[in-house]
Amino acid sequence: PTGPYRGFGVPQVCWAYESQMDDIARRLGVDPLEIRLKNLVQEGDVFVTGDKLVSVGIADCLKRAAETVGWKGNEEQGSREPGGKVRGKGLAVMIKTTMTPSNSSALVRLNADGSAVLLTSSVEIGQGTHTSLAQIVAQELGISPERVSVTFPDTDVTPFDQSTSSSRTVFTMGGAARQAAEQIRKQLVDIGAHVLEANAEDLELVEGNIQVKGAPEKKKSISQLFQARCGAAVGSMAASYDNQTSGGVDPRTGKGKASAFFFLSACAAKVEVDTETGKITIQQVVSAVDAGKAVNPRQCHMQNEGSMIMSLGSALFEEMVFDNGQPINSTFLEYKPPSMEDHPQRFESVIVETPHPEGPFGAKGVGEAALGPVEPAIGNAVANALGGIRLRVLPLRPDRVMAGLRSVKGEST
Repeated sequence: PTGPYRGFGVPQVCWAYESQMDDIARRLGVDPLEIRLKNLVQEGDVFVTGDKLVSVGIADCLKRAAETVGWKGNEEQGSREPGGKVRGKGLAVMIKTTMTPSNSSALVRLNADGSAVLLTSSVEIGQGTHTSLAQIVAQELGISPERVSVTFPDTDVTPFDQSTSSSRTVFTMGGAARQAAEQIRKQLVDIGAHVLEANAEDLELVEGNIQVKGAPEKKKSISQLFQARCGAAVGSMAASYDNQTSGGVDPRTGKGKASAFFFLSACAAKVEVDTETGKITIQQVVSAVDAGKAVNPRQCHMQNEGSMIMSLGSALFEEMVFDNGQPINSTFLEYKPPSMEDHPQRFESVIVETPHPEGPFGAKGVGEAALGPVEPAIGNAVANALGGIRLRVLPLRPDRVMAGLRSVKGEST
């Protein structure tokens, strides 16, 4: 089993640097929350690659995660003697790039009955792409999302999309869909201005009608606009847009535009560790993500929860075991992903919104955002529960917990 995994290398790096941040805080006697807030990137900062950062809500993510878990400052890293069942809380943050440059094209067709079709090659794999894209087109055209049909990919028919990956679909394909829909909206407004004898800037599209702002009784339906344009309520209007996000990093200097947008998130965890058996119980997890603008808040919360339970697996259970180069736990009988029984006793999803100027209605990607900080937040919580004993290898199996305890007591591991 080889190849890229969700988050594509970022969770591993995040595990390292966020574990280190907590160790630094402990040695300095500084609150882990405060040391992060002092060092987090802010709006307008220049990233290491030279990017000027925009839509930076990571400090809000961290503050809200800490508040929700009931963070108590330096007390969380206070000294304690491991014995019986002990509890601890931990924090972590993450920054991640998206695929840049990239290219997505969309075609929108508005029918005379007021329904619309979005032709796209983005793949619906359960992440809610069709729903979010329909909402974006509907918002631009002033119609109900239920009136928008989104096609499945067909290379003979649907326009190009670079890939359904890197949590880029809402930002890149959503941007293309909105721009295509905006071209149709401008056509409708021009027709409406003529029919209603009004200035274009005084018109708005609402619930399938074009109407005068402040005088909603002066309106025409989309069908009536087609009638005025074509002599009958037949046919369709169509528009397309090719959304290209430029950028890329110079392989020699490491400088350039690394990302069209950045994923920013934070996680807080509360755990209980049984020092007699080494078992870790996750009592609470809080995932906070800067979504830019949540096109569909419910889907964003579900993505956060899915990322959390996925990361819970790599934090506590999942690993490949080899014997003479051959995997010996290659089925779900031996390889142990988390089940609903392992779900935290409490889970809270927090959405922070700092609109991105280039995203549709300010939206950014969400899918992978909550993934990275979960493991280090749990690892930091375990370290705090054990009075500073740091476990550096994932997953945090009971035998590794016991080995860590024995090493502190001077026993052989």
